[in-house]
Amino acid sequence: MTADALRERLVYWQRVLRLQDWDIEVRVLPQHHLNADSPMSTGRISFNHVYRSACILVADPATVIDDHTAAFTRHSVYDPEQTLVHELVHLLMPSPGEVKVDVEFTVEAVSKALVRLARESELRTLLHQPQTPIMTVPALDEEDRARWAQGFSQADPGPQA
Repeated sequence: MTADALRERLVYWQRVLRLQDWDIEVRVLPQHHLNADSPMSTGRISFNHVYRSACILVADPATVIDDHTAAFTRHSVYDPEQTLVHELVHLLMPSPGEVKVDVEFTVEAVSKALVRLARESELRTLLHQPQTPIMTVPALDEEDRARWAQGFSQADPGPQA
């Protein structure tokens, strides 16, 4: 995934996670530049809650030696977008010492994002399924068409005796 593609996904995930009011920069760097304390790290974030600004560093897939996240997921292939989302979720988490209200904000934001994704997925599924008619209308023959054309301006005389 290119840096430009990752920036496009950043815009999408900011909307989904309701982080549009944050100024977030994403950079793609060689893995060994991300974290000296954890050389196998595939992402890193630095942020300021007060100014709502953040910088996310994501490992360039071409430089990833060992994806430690594979041990925690079913995927064995490094996914830069998953790393991006992981780092974004950190912005939803309260900083140490913040009040319980921030925990509720986090739970609310993540639950809304999950529901929104589920509904978007369901909508895409519905839009791609063939439409089934609610009711079928029989085709009109010539006599029915003529009656329809005259139709509603005249009162229905009812059955003829």
